[in-house]
Amino acid sequence: MATCKPITRFLFAETDPLPEYDAALSEYIFGTNGVHRRARRPGLEAVVPAKPPTGLLKPVECFVRLSAPRVPVHLVRKMLDEARRQCNRTNSVRKCCEFVETLFFFLWNDSESNWSLHVPPQDQTRWSVRATDTSADSAYVNALIEVHSHHWERAFFSREDNLDEVGFRIYGVLGRIFSHPELKVRVSVYGDWWELPAGQIFELPEEVCERYGE
Repeated sequence: MATCKPITRFLFAETDPLPEYDAALSEYIFGTNGVHRRARRPGLEAVVPAKPPTGLLKPVECFVRLSAPRVPVHLVRKMLDEARRQCNRTNSVRKCCEFVETLFFFLWNDSESNWSLHVPPQDQTRWSVRATDTSADSAYVNALIEVHSHHWERAFFSREDNLDEVGFRIYGVLGRIFSHPELKVRVSVYGDWWELPAGQIFELPEEVCERYGE
């Protein structure tokens, strides 16, 4: 029995040449250089630039949904206190305590229905931090939420953060920890980000404000 072809087909330009034409009317092809439309009839075939087919698509609403409750306020305070304590005491040149960035992981335990805060083994400098244990059973691999601190700087995601934060989890930056603590949060779906209010993920102490939309 013959199979009916779809009137309109949508596909990604993942191969070169393109897959065999397989639509009754036309195909929309999404490539790195935009949207194109392909059609074929006896004696003629063409691929041309096209406007996005908004009339054939539905709007998509972004969302972030955790199966766990928000991270409790006492863990946020604990994170802030620990960030304030972290400094490099081996700075022989400046003869002072130089504060360093700190990395935090939050893990949810389904069986115990609670969050835990982990300060993993890490390489820390004044302007960067990275986890040193990335094994399969590490907090680095299993954390739902990852936060790193700035000391005097505001909470923002840097170019380096954009290169590093390409997993599927919630990422946050804790900034201005000694003056006006603030927390900025986004979700990453393997390197595509969407910012959301920190209060959606964390119970915030009164002294910590959320930095959102700036």
